[in-house]
Amino acid sequence: MKKISGWDFWGVVISGLCVVHCLAIPLVLLLFPVIGLEIFPREDITHAVLLAFILGVAGLAFVSGYRVHGQWRPVAWLVAGLVIIVYATFFAHAQLGHNWEPVIAIAGSLCLIRAHYLNHKCKKCEREHAHNHEH
Repeated sequence: MKKISGWDFWGVVISGLCVVHCLAIPLVLLLFPVIGLEIFPREDITHAVLLAFILGVAGLAFVSGYRVHGQWRPVAWLVAGLVIIVYATFFAHAQLGHNWEPVIAIAGSLCLIRAHYLNHKCKKCEREHAHNHEH
């Protein structure tokens, strides 16, 4: 299989950044208590910006991916991931507490990474590619 490229590559990168952000910020705050929150942008703004990038890249990747491949499985993973990330961004903190917000966001990001992987990997295209090389 060829490596992931195009919008799916950027979708994996941005979703991965979301995971890194969710894991790194608490560690940085623990390691540098003297600095505190003053040096970091407001958390809700950071989440909104990451969400905007995720939505934009996912939209570009999946519209073009669906047009080429016509597969629903990646779209299902996309929808699940986006619903989970939107919930984590706007509702998890108030409903479940601050500690669950990054856990839920990471789960959503992993769903999106899976969606981008499936969007890029098309069994129909792989069969056609293999068939074309047999002749």
